Amino acid sequence: GAGFPTWRKWDICREAPGTTKYMICNVSEGDPGAFMNRSLIESDPHAVLEGLVCELARTLGFLSKADLPPARLVMTGGATASSVTPQIIADITSLPLICCSEADTSAFGAAVIARSLIETDTDLATISQRAAPAARTIQPGADATVYEMILTEYLARRGA
Repeated sequence: GAGFPTWRKWDICREAPGTTKYMICNVSEGDPGAFMNRSLIESDPHAVLEGLVCELARTLGFLSKADLPPARLVMTGGATASSVTPQIIADITSLPLICCSEADTSAFGAAVIARSLIETDTDLATISQRAAPAARTIQPGADATVYEMILTEYLARRGA
């Protein structure tokens, strides 16, 4: 986002000091080609979301196997206002989800990374916490058990 190369963002995060790491995902409909799967998203949005979050959970599993288990997830943007989307994410991942109502997430993420280049002695976690907007926390709920079965089947099919 914000014209900042993805590879550089990943390098900065990987090389950042400290054990706490953050993964920021921004989906913008303004990107070229963003509408190529629009009919799928419009016809069954929760299935698309569930599939994306199953893959996120699989990726988080790799982090856990590498002794880097995430303690929580952070979500920003318009979907944080939904009562459904954040709950699905918390239920599938079995992690608390922090929902920030930051309007311009690309600028926020880019600002945090840019600030880390200036404040080289300050870790990303501290910079992010100082700049973080107000948030609410969604805990895994009653549907987490159902999603656990779906995730188990998904992982088995993916060979994970």
